[in-house]
Amino acid sequence: MSFSKIDKHTIQRNDQRFRELLTALPNVSVQGYDKNRRVIYWNRASEFLYGYSESEAMGELLEDLIIPNEMRALVIDAHNDWIKEGVVIPATELELVNKFKQPVSVYSSHVMLYQHTDQPEMFCVDVDMSGQKNTEKALAYLTQFDRQTGVYNKQTLFEQAKAQVLDSINRDQDSAALFIGIDDLTHINNVYGYKAGDLLILEVVNRIRAIAEECDIVARYSGDVFVVLITGSNLNERIEDFCSQWQKSSSVAYSINGEKREVTTSVGVYVNKGTTESHIQIIKNAEIAMNQAKLEGKNKCLYYQRSYQNSLNRFHALLTALKTAVTNNEFSLVYQPQYNMQRKLVSCEALLRWHSEELGFVSPAEFIPVAENKNKMDMIDRWVLRAVVDQIKQWKQANKSIVPVFINLSGQSLNNPDFIDDIVSYIKGSGVPFSAIGIEITEYALVNDSDSLIGILKWLQNQGVKIALDDFGTGFSSLSYLTKFPLDYIKVDKSFIMAAPDSDQNATVTKVIFALSDSLSIQVVCEGVEEEKHFSFISAHCNHSLLQGYLLSRPIDAQSFTALLTS
Repeated sequence: MSFSKIDKHTIQRNDQRFRELLTALPNVSVQGYDKNRRVIYWNRASEFLYGYSESEAMGELLEDLIIPNEMRALVIDAHNDWIKEGVVIPATELELVNKFKQPVSVYSSHVMLYQHTDQPEMFCVDVDMSGQKNTEKALAYLTQFDRQTGVYNKQTLFEQAKAQVLDSINRDQDSAALFIGIDDLTHINNVYGYKAGDLLILEVVNRIRAIAEECDIVARYSGDVFVVLITGSNLNERIEDFCSQWQKSSSVAYSINGEKREVTTSVGVYVNKGTTESHIQIIKNAEIAMNQAKLEGKNKCLYYQRSYQNSLNRFHALLTALKTAVTNNEFSLVYQPQYNMQRKLVSCEALLRWHSEELGFVSPAEFIPVAENKNKMDMIDRWVLRAVVDQIKQWKQANKSIVPVFINLSGQSLNNPDFIDDIVSYIKGSGVPFSAIGIEITEYALVNDSDSLIGILKWLQNQGVKIALDDFGTGFSSLSYLTKFPLDYIKVDKSFIMAAPDSDQNATVTKVIFALSDSLSIQVVCEGVEEEKHFSFISAHCNHSLLQGYLLSRPIDAQSFTALLTS
């Protein structure tokens, strides 16, 4: 046998083995093309990758099968250059298409066989990179978007804000940033659970998206704060329109664990009117305006003012000082007596006072909103309750006549099971009867009237604790509160009592409250009894009311109140 015959036989056998090997490759697509780019080989991996069976692919043109339209001319020219000029097609990443015209990412390398003959064959070896590309896309998504809500994340927000500022300068247009913060999300998480809080966040985002225009940028700044960047002509009108629509949208009750609940938001707006403000300062100013809205009672929209920075500085100073107020023994209590219509002492309200070592005397009207905003009321309420219980214990040990002492408890504390367990345990351990304790709650604390809160109040009432609804008529007033909650007293806000003698409108409202409470067998406590005319009005329309105000007594310290108990 001649060498030439052996070589020919060997070549044929090797060629057959080569083709069998290519066919057996499970994850590597191999296609062969003749000099006209028609398919002469199509392995099984190519069927999986591109969707064409071997019979469908054989004889078809490369550019008709897997080459996108915009690449067809380039592929044809590259193939011709390799055959005619010997210009090799380099290995590279390509995005081709499958049978269904869907993109397919591959790393493609090429081999030319029989290049210097009349029948050259080009073999393409394609490795599927779809998994890697999908991973890269997922990582790119995570670096730009918030995973939970799908809107831009904080990092992308700043990038978009920077680009927006530059674009606004080039176009000579104004731009604006709107901060939208959910009020009391922590409270919702505590009452209903974090899953309910997450669903609420999604609903808030959906409502924002429904109002925002396509050109607006929507991003998540933090857990409960979202930002909308607006630019273009008629900016002031667009902002007013957005805020108006948002007010209507956010006023619609949200479904939380199957219950309809009102959830408020605070909005801060900053308009950049062609100034050289940096994108960082623009965002910061809008955030300051939102924080000011929260400080002023929440559920409102404020435009940025320079004075808000001073307010924010004061807020942080108060917050810092509050953290050490208990350990520094800076809190104290005063007691405001409450009398019946015969001007006999029947109870009192314990009022918190704070004299900070750094800030001096701070009014409760200033520091309580700060504590509520940053969920510090639990600390304050614990101190107040323990101080009141300890004081009653001293009166009891001194054989003084004890009257119920009312304390103000926040909704944050009342909805915290651990807080309730702790105070019950403390009262029991002190030997002070539950009947010596009264609890005052505001209408705001009852907005999220969960079954658990109602159950807690009923249990405390059954132990002898008196329950009073404070400042009735000034907050989120609802007659349903009077039937849902176990109330012993309604405290009519002093604004009504002080205006009633001289205002027919206030007199009418006050008399309605008197009649309503009487029909429900709930006793009235009238605050703001400052002058004899206030006493006379109450006497004429509700002669079984309890009275509280400067006409009878100002708030006094524990020693002075002890003297009252003695007398």
